Amino acid sequence: MKKYILVVFLLATIFPNLSEAKEYPNASGVVLLDSTTITLDKDMKVDKERFLRIKILEKRGRDVFGDIKERYDKNSQDFQVITAQTILPSGRTVKADKDAISDVSAPEVGFATQYTNVLMKVVSFSALEPDVIIEYHYKVSSKEATKHPLFGEVLFQGTEPIKKKVFTIVFPLSEESKFHQEFIGGDIEPIIKHLSDDMVSYKFIQQDIPKIETEPNMPPIPEIAPKLLFTFYDSWEEFGKWYGEKFYKSAKTNKSIKKLAEELGGKTKEEQIENIVLFIQQKIRSVYLSFGESGYKPNKAKKVLKNRYGDPQDKAVLLVSLLKAAGINAYPVLVPTPKWGYFSIVGLSRSILADMNNSLPVPSQFNSVMVAIENNGDIQFVSPIGQFNRYGWIPTTYQGKDGLMIRENISEFVNIPILNEKESIVQVFLNAEIDEQGNLSGTFELKATGYCDRNIRNQLKFKNKDEQDIFFASLVDNIRGGSKLISYDFTDAENLTKDMFVKVIFESPHYATFQGEKVRFNIPKLSIYGANVGNYSSIQKRNYDLRLYSKRMYSYEEKIIIPETFEVEYIPNSRSKDNEYAEFEINSNKDNNELTFISNFILKDRNVNVSDYKEFKKLQDEYFNRNKWMVILTK
Repeated sequence: MKKYILVVFLLATIFPNLSEAKEYPNASGVVLLDSTTITLDKDMKVDKERFLRIKILEKRGRDVFGDIKERYDKNSQDFQVITAQTILPSGRTVKADKDAISDVSAPEVGFATQYTNVLMKVVSFSALEPDVIIEYHYKVSSKEATKHPLFGEVLFQGTEPIKKKVFTIVFPLSEESKFHQEFIGGDIEPIIKHLSDDMVSYKFIQQDIPKIETEPNMPPIPEIAPKLLFTFYDSWEEFGKWYGEKFYKSAKTNKSIKKLAEELGGKTKEEQIENIVLFIQQKIRSVYLSFGESGYKPNKAKKVLKNRYGDPQDKAVLLVSLLKAAGINAYPVLVPTPKWGYFSIVGLSRSILADMNNSLPVPSQFNSVMVAIENNGDIQFVSPIGQFNRYGWIPTTYQGKDGLMIRENISEFVNIPILNEKESIVQVFLNAEIDEQGNLSGTFELKATGYCDRNIRNQLKFKNKDEQDIFFASLVDNIRGGSKLISYDFTDAENLTKDMFVKVIFESPHYATFQGEKVRFNIPKLSIYGANVGNYSSIQKRNYDLRLYSKRMYSYEEKIIIPETFEVEYIPNSRSKDNEYAEFEINSNKDNNELTFISNFILKDRNVNVSDYKEFKKLQDEYFNRNKWMVILTK
């Protein structure tokens, strides 16, 4: 027994991280402590102090935790790094070098000097190997009193395990009646303490939090993880009034805006709206900051027009201003879009927004802005940053979401519609011929709408001629290695009034494989992203719902001429299958020496429940069965 205890002791001494590695399999590291304190003082200034203690378990932990980034506003906040060091197994500490701590502009702002206040404090930790510990302690202090009630949200789970998570909010006792909090996805109750100087603290603690095991096409982390929502707003109406005053003050028209609205013109109201929306989407450069990252006071419309760039709320301001100048009513709509990661903004679920009276008013749950346009009694929802979407298409990240529409005098929740599968169709046509040597030549033609249009347009927009040549040569090479691109053509991807059309003429030497008297080949596919349904059933079992992004349809019609000297031994059997989430139909036909292959695949829902995944996988596996895409001929 003594020998056994001695062996265990020696193993623990020599390999101290064995227990953690065993306790947290597949984890790159474990967050030993993540403690954050938000303090609202009596002068209404806000301080955020955070302490992180992270143990690296595997070498890939260097990539996960090696650079820790935190955003802040240099105009209104001071950022102080208190401690940034690595603790080696020997106990020796290695402090982060001065040049390893830097302030960089948020990557989204690029050359948009209007937003250079949005910075990231980046700390790069050195000497990272398995079994070392990172310690990071920083404080962000506001330079002046907050101009709005405090609100926020905190995730209590991530993609790495957490030993202990603590969140504390401290504020004057006089503000306690205004404080509202809700913990979603858990039963954590706050520890409430009355402090000296008439202050009160609410502390939330959770321990031994397992990691979220990621899988393809799963819901965003913030939709899965337990989270704390807190706010000092009493109602959404209070927030809507506060933000609405700032928005509409910035959205005032002037002579230059009225002149532009007139120049954009339009013979009908519908044409006016289209011309103005397309101007905002195409002529005003988009800066991809989340709502609120550059502040909750949007820039004035005239300034956005002068700069010719803007984040979503600034572009929304100019859009509303131009529409107003044209006599058209339009309103900002705050919407949540998916965010990933432990430090991301929490997504806003439909259940939370059941109604304005029962949902907790936490504005930071919204991270983007749309615009609602009134037209003949109907509401048209548009994205001011939708530069890759055909006009009239609602991006999938907004569809089905509840948004907060803010009029000048009232706020209300509105639901962004979910477009059905007939709004997103890709049709691929092939006319081809195989000669007696097995060489294939043919022409692909593609037409796409909605979601499929967006994906194809995204790949072609902004490519110069050389880049286009490389893109289409690679596309043809994917038909079969060594294939030759003869020519290509496609719709101007910058024209958002037309659906995407692509035409590719190619030759593919030795496409068919000869095995004695038998000749085999697969029915060709155009492998451009967006032209084919993805294989969403690649894993056997899921722990989370499967996200399919959009309802849509894929249609292929292919005609292949074969030599008259060849006989058809096998063509895919006609088949169809249908369930709640998807359906497909395959039809094959032979008419003399012409083979016709028609397939349709429809995604009927955007979300496959875990309990139904097996059924969905069975349908997809059958559709992708290689025998359904193979032709066998004999000489």
